[in-house]
Amino acid sequence: MDLMRIIRSFEEFIYEVMTWLLFYPRTLVRILRHPVGMLEYAIAEQADPPEDQYSDSLSPPLFLMLTVVVCYIVERMTHLAPAHATNGLLGQLLKSAESTLVTRSLLYAIFPLVFAADYIQVKRLALTRQTLRPAFFGQCYLAGGFILLIAIGATALRLHAQPVIGAAPIAVGVVWYLTANTLWFRKSLAIGAPSAVMLALRGFALAMIIILALLTGIALTSLTST
Repeated sequence: MDLMRIIRSFEEFIYEVMTWLLFYPRTLVRILRHPVGMLEYAIAEQADPPEDQYSDSLSPPLFLMLTVVVCYIVERMTHLAPAHATNGLLGQLLKSAESTLVTRSLLYAIFPLVFAADYIQVKRLALTRQTLRPAFFGQCYLAGGFILLIAIGATALRLHAQPVIGAAPIAVGVVWYLTANTLWFRKSLAIGAPSAVMLALRGFALAMIIILALLTGIALTSLTST
Protein backbone atom coordinates (compact mmCIF):
# COMPACT_ATOMS: atom_id res chain seq x y z
CA MET A 1 0.00 0.00 0.00
CA ASP A 2 2.78 2.40 0.91
CA LEU A 3 4.62 1.54 -2.31
CA MET A 4 1.52 2.28 -4.41
CA ARG A 5 1.05 5.58 -2.60
CA ILE A 6 4.65 6.53 -3.38
CA ILE A 7 4.23 5.56 -7.02
CA ARG A 8 1.05 7.61 -7.37
CA SER A 9 2.69 10.57 -5.68
CA PHE A 10 5.58 10.30 -8.11
CA GLU A 11 3.16 10.12 -11.03
CA GLU A 12 1.46 13.31 -9.87
CA PHE A 13 4.82 15.00 -9.41
CA ILE A 14 5.97 14.09 -12.92
CA TYR A 15 2.69 15.25 -14.42
CA GLU A 16 2.78 18.53 -12.50
CA VAL A 17 6.35 19.32 -13.52
CA MET A 18 5.66 18.50 -17.17
CA THR A 19 2.66 20.82 -17.22
CA TRP A 20 4.97 23.64 -16.21
CA LEU A 21 6.62 23.37 -19.63
CA LEU A 22 3.28 24.23 -21.22
CA PHE A 23 1.76 26.63 -18.75
CA TYR A 24 4.83 28.72 -17.87
CA PRO A 25 5.29 30.29 -21.34
CA ARG A 26 1.52 30.60 -21.73
CA THR A 27 1.20 32.39 -18.41
CA LEU A 28 4.19 34.61 -19.20
CA VAL A 29 2.76 35.75 -22.54
CA ARG A 30 -0.60 36.52 -20.93
CA ILE A 31 1.08 38.53 -18.18
CA LEU A 32 3.23 40.58 -20.56
CA ARG A 33 0.30 41.27 -22.88
CA HIS A 34 -2.44 41.79 -20.31
CA PRO A 35 -0.83 42.48 -16.92
CA VAL A 36 -3.86 44.08 -15.29
CA GLY A 37 -6.20 41.40 -16.60
CA MET A 38 -3.96 38.65 -15.24
CA LEU A 39 -3.69 40.42 -11.89
CA GLU A 40 -7.48 40.59 -11.67
CA TYR A 41 -7.68 36.95 -12.78
CA ALA A 42 -5.33 35.90 -9.99
CA ILE A 43 -7.40 37.77 -7.40
CA ALA A 44 -10.67 36.30 -8.69
CA GLU A 45 -9.25 32.77 -8.60
CA GLN A 46 -8.73 33.08 -4.86
CA ALA A 47 -12.50 32.85 -4.42
CA ASP A 48 -12.57 29.36 -5.98
CA PRO A 49 -11.91 26.12 -4.09
CA PRO A 50 -8.16 25.36 -3.92
CA GLU A 51 -8.44 22.41 -6.31
CA ASP A 52 -10.08 24.60 -8.97
CA GLN A 53 -7.69 27.56 -8.79
CA TYR A 54 -5.44 28.48 -11.74
CA SER A 55 -6.49 25.48 -13.81
CA ASP A 56 -5.37 27.12 -17.07
CA SER A 57 -2.21 28.80 -15.79
CA LEU A 58 0.48 28.59 -13.13
CA SER A 59 -0.29 29.84 -9.66
CA PRO A 60 1.30 33.29 -9.12
CA PRO A 61 3.87 32.36 -6.44
CA LEU A 62 4.92 29.33 -8.48
CA PHE A 63 5.25 31.52 -11.57
CA LEU A 64 7.45 33.95 -9.64
CA MET A 65 9.63 31.14 -8.32
CA LEU A 66 10.01 29.51 -11.73
CA THR A 67 10.96 32.87 -13.22
CA VAL A 68 13.78 33.11 -10.68
CA VAL A 69 14.85 29.57 -11.65
CA VAL A 70 14.78 30.41 -15.38
CA CYS A 71 16.89 33.53 -14.82
CA TYR A 72 19.40 31.53 -12.78
CA ILE A 73 19.65 28.81 -15.43
CA VAL A 74 20.28 31.44 -18.12
CA GLU A 75 23.06 32.90 -15.97
CA ARG A 76 24.76 29.53 -15.71
CA MET A 77 24.26 28.70 -19.39
CA THR A 78 25.89 31.99 -20.39
CA HIS A 79 28.70 31.38 -17.88
CA LEU A 80 27.59 34.32 -15.76
CA ALA A 81 27.80 32.55 -12.44
CA PRO A 82 26.50 34.64 -9.55
CA ALA A 83 28.98 35.99 -7.04
CA HIS A 84 29.44 33.80 -4.00
CA ALA A 85 30.59 34.92 -0.61
CA THR A 86 32.66 32.56 1.48
CA ASN A 87 31.96 33.93 4.94
CA GLY A 88 29.14 35.16 7.10
CA LEU A 89 25.44 35.28 6.45
CA LEU A 90 25.85 36.12 2.77
CA GLY A 91 28.00 33.05 2.30
CA GLN A 92 25.31 30.88 3.88
CA LEU A 93 22.57 32.40 1.70
CA LEU A 94 24.55 31.89 -1.52
CA LYS A 95 26.46 28.71 -0.72
CA SER A 96 24.45 26.56 -3.15
CA ALA A 97 22.07 26.87 -6.08
CA GLU A 98 19.13 25.97 -3.86
CA SER A 99 19.91 28.59 -1.22
CA THR A 100 20.57 31.21 -3.90
CA LEU A 101 17.18 30.56 -5.53
CA VAL A 102 15.36 30.70 -2.20
CA THR A 103 17.12 33.96 -1.25
CA ARG A 104 16.33 35.60 -4.58
CA SER A 105 12.72 34.44 -4.51
CA LEU A 106 12.18 35.89 -1.04
CA LEU A 107 13.81 39.19 -1.96
CA TYR A 108 11.79 39.56 -5.15
CA ALA A 109 8.60 38.69 -3.26
CA ILE A 110 9.01 41.98 -1.38
CA PHE A 111 7.60 43.75 -4.44
CA PRO A 112 4.24 41.90 -4.30
CA LEU A 113 4.13 42.29 -0.51
CA VAL A 114 4.60 46.08 -0.61
CA PHE A 115 2.12 46.68 -3.42
CA ALA A 116 -0.47 44.37 -1.85
CA ALA A 117 -0.09 46.10 1.52
CA ASP A 118 -0.51 49.51 -0.14
CA TYR A 119 -3.66 48.28 -1.83
CA ILE A 120 -5.11 47.05 1.47
CA GLN A 121 -4.24 50.32 3.18
CA VAL A 122 -5.84 52.54 0.54
CA LYS A 123 -8.88 50.25 0.46
CA ARG A 124 -9.15 50.77 4.24
CA LEU A 125 -9.40 47.04 4.82
CA ALA A 126 -8.16 45.30 7.93
CA LEU A 127 -4.70 43.90 7.29
CA THR A 128 -5.09 40.16 7.75
CA ARG A 129 -3.78 37.07 6.02
CA GLN A 130 -7.14 36.70 4.29
CA THR A 131 -7.31 40.26 2.93
CA LEU A 132 -3.65 40.38 1.90
CA ARG A 133 -3.51 37.05 0.09
CA PRO A 134 -5.49 37.86 -3.11
CA ALA A 135 -3.60 41.07 -3.84
CA PHE A 136 -0.27 39.44 -3.01
CA PHE A 137 -0.98 36.55 -5.37
CA GLY A 138 -1.99 38.91 -8.16
CA GLN A 139 1.12 41.01 -7.67
CA CYS A 140 3.31 37.90 -7.95
CA TYR A 141 2.32 37.74 -11.62
CA LEU A 142 3.47 41.30 -12.24
CA ALA A 143 6.66 40.81 -10.24
CA GLY A 144 7.52 37.73 -12.29
CA GLY A 145 7.20 39.60 -15.57
CA PHE A 146 9.17 42.55 -14.19
CA ILE A 147 12.00 40.37 -12.88
CA LEU A 148 12.32 38.54 -16.19
CA LEU A 149 12.67 41.79 -18.15
CA ILE A 150 15.23 43.10 -15.67
CA ALA A 151 17.18 39.84 -15.85
CA ILE A 152 17.29 40.03 -19.65
CA GLY A 153 18.77 43.51 -19.46
CA ALA A 154 21.25 42.59 -16.74
CA THR A 155 22.42 39.51 -18.65
CA ALA A 156 22.82 41.50 -21.88
CA LEU A 157 24.78 44.14 -19.98
CA ARG A 158 27.16 41.62 -18.47
CA LEU A 159 27.63 39.77 -21.76
CA HIS A 160 28.19 42.76 -24.04
CA ALA A 161 29.38 45.41 -21.54
CA GLN A 162 27.44 48.03 -23.52
CA PRO A 163 25.10 50.15 -21.37
CA VAL A 164 22.59 50.78 -24.15
CA ILE A 165 22.02 47.08 -24.84
CA GLY A 166 21.40 46.29 -21.20
CA ALA A 167 19.61 49.49 -20.25
CA ALA A 168 16.86 49.13 -22.86
CA PRO A 169 15.23 45.95 -21.45
CA ILE A 170 15.68 47.26 -17.90
CA ALA A 171 13.98 50.53 -18.79
CA VAL A 172 11.18 48.66 -20.55
CA GLY A 173 10.75 46.45 -17.50
CA VAL A 174 10.52 49.36 -15.07
CA VAL A 175 8.10 51.30 -17.28
CA TRP A 176 5.99 48.19 -17.88
CA TYR A 177 5.83 47.39 -14.17
CA LEU A 178 4.98 50.92 -13.07
CA THR A 179 2.40 51.33 -15.85
CA ALA A 180 0.69 48.04 -14.99
CA ASN A 181 0.46 48.96 -11.32
CA THR A 182 -0.76 52.45 -12.14
CA LEU A 183 -3.55 51.08 -14.31
CA TRP A 184 -4.47 48.52 -11.64
CA PHE A 185 -4.56 51.08 -8.83
CA ARG A 186 -6.63 53.45 -10.94
CA LYS A 187 -9.14 50.75 -11.89
CA SER A 188 -9.41 48.83 -8.62
CA LEU A 189 -9.39 51.85 -6.32
CA ALA A 190 -11.38 54.17 -8.61
CA ILE A 191 -8.86 57.00 -8.24
CA GLY A 192 -7.41 59.50 -10.67
CA ALA A 193 -4.32 58.94 -12.78
CA PRO A 194 -2.04 61.25 -10.70
CA SER A 195 -2.91 59.42 -7.47
CA ALA A 196 -2.44 56.05 -9.14
CA VAL A 197 0.96 57.09 -10.49
CA MET A 198 2.06 58.26 -7.05
CA LEU A 199 0.94 54.98 -5.46
CA ALA A 200 2.88 52.97 -8.06
CA LEU A 201 6.01 55.07 -7.63
CA ARG A 202 5.76 54.97 -3.85
CA GLY A 203 5.34 51.20 -3.79
CA PHE A 204 8.26 50.68 -6.17
CA ALA A 205 10.53 53.01 -4.21
CA LEU A 206 9.60 51.45 -0.87
CA ALA A 207 10.22 47.92 -2.15
CA MET A 208 13.61 48.94 -3.53
CA ILE A 209 14.57 50.61 -0.24
CA ILE A 210 13.62 47.50 1.75
CA ILE A 211 15.55 45.20 -0.59
CA LEU A 212 18.64 47.44 -0.58
CA ALA A 213 18.48 47.77 3.21
CA LEU A 214 18.31 43.99 3.60
CA LEU A 215 21.20 43.44 1.18
CA THR A 216 23.27 46.11 2.94
CA GLY A 217 22.58 44.57 6.32
CA ILE A 218 23.49 41.10 5.07
CA ALA A 219 26.68 42.41 3.48
CA LEU A 220 27.72 44.26 6.63
CA THR A 221 27.04 41.16 8.73
CA SER A 222 29.24 39.15 6.41
CA LEU A 223 32.04 41.73 6.57
CA THR A 224 32.05 41.84 10.35
CA SER A 225 32.30 38.06 10.51
CA THR A 226 35.48 37.92 8.44
